[in-house]
Amino acid sequence: PRLFGIVSYIRKSIYSIFRILRATGVVVFSKGRTLTISSERIDEIKYILKKVDREIVCTDMNRNDFDLYISNPHEPILLNDNKDSLIKTLESIGSFGNNKEDIYVLKHRLNQQRIFRKQKKVDDETLRLKARSKEDIEDILGFQFNCETDALVVKLIFSGHSSVFLI
Repeated sequence: PRLFGIVSYIRKSIYSIFRILRATGVVVFSKGRTLTISSERIDEIKYILKKVDREIVCTDMNRNDFDLYISNPHEPILLNDNKDSLIKTLESIGSFGNNKEDIYVLKHRLNQQRIFRKQKKVDDETLRLKARSKEDIEDILGFQFNCETDALVVKLIFSGHSSVFLI
């Protein structure tokens, strides 16, 4: 029973980490089995790998120092903490920004643009899948309508054998 609790806790923790990664848009799940860095966020990942210190924090740190370290909003400094970088990113996705604007306004705009672009991709794919082309319907239902003879051609397929009927 104790081992099951530990495994359950670890599973929930891993699941929450993946949810956070997915929500940030930094990674994309491909077919539910692989995790890929988003092509739109590759510069940010390269910046993190290049600039963010990966040294392990001292383990004998007291609780007060640890709380100050872990809750410091100014560390690590990320690519989007630079106004020029934010403006460049906004302009690259068809939005706008200038150095006179507050950095949090720029970050909010970037986040809104990312949400908008993600929703647009979903909407475009939904429309593509919902499109009812004549060829798709005929393929699915297995019939054709012959306008010249006003006849409905129905093709029935059973066990690999097909029969065509004119109605």
